[in-house]
Amino acid sequence: MTEQDWAGVKYFKKEEFPNWEKMDPRAIWILDEVRDYVGRPIIIHAGYEESGHEPMSLHGIVPCTAIDGHIEGISLFEQYLIMERFPWIGIGLYPKGEWENPGFHVDLRRFFDSCAEIVKDAKKTPQMRGARWIRWKRVYYGLNEKNMWELGVLP
Repeated sequence: MTEQDWAGVKYFKKEEFPNWEKMDPRAIWILDEVRDYVGRPIIIHAGYEESGHEPMSLHGIVPCTAIDGHIEGISLFEQYLIMERFPWIGIGLYPKGEWENPGFHVDLRRFFDSCAEIVKDAKKTPQMRGARWIRWKRVYYGLNEKNMWELGVLP
């Protein structure tokens, strides 16, 4: 992300993304569209980070297409439905208990320009394909109705 890339960003500031220069501008531009759509603040938990995430996390790869956050005043299920309206390839949900504020992970994993350099055979690497998940007690579950009920995502 460059200084020029910020010119079209309406709702977010560079300070909300430590290491913003390592972010892929497309991820921030899409999140800016989400913010415009919901009309509520989106609190950023993480963008590019070298530590604190799972091994092979997209948070530690440049350009970083991964963003964690939450939308103020909206249930986790509604946050999920909102994110599905936009071209995210990965969407993860983090219920209360995982994070102080239930929130989301979004990314553009397939749009990664340099994914071939990172992973030689994307068919064998799940994080390079589209994904939907819920994390509970550091375990990842597929995003389906049964898991959403059992893990408290659905009201």
